[in-house]
Amino acid sequence: MLRYLAPAALLAASGCTDVKRAYETPPVAVSTAQGAVTCQLYTPNAVLWDRALSKPATMSDADANRQCRAEGELRRGKSGTGSPDPS
Repeated sequence: MLRYLAPAALLAASGCTDVKRAYETPPVAVSTAQGAVTCQLYTPNAVLWDRALSKPATMSDADANRQCRAEGELRRGKSGTGSPDPS
């Protein structure tokens, strides 16, 4: 049974990636105290998808992704498509 679940999960996950690709913006560089983070942002309504493509070696993946989501929220607020998260 597990033999069939892994390929099915892989196919499902790859399908989601293709869906996201339609909403990608060009990568952006975000300056932080630790250095530049290159972010893949998506549409203003998909800020939770925003993620880091590259980061300084001294920064954790989680911190880099938080920086990218914060940049997405900032741009979301500027675009007028919603209010940024106050937290």
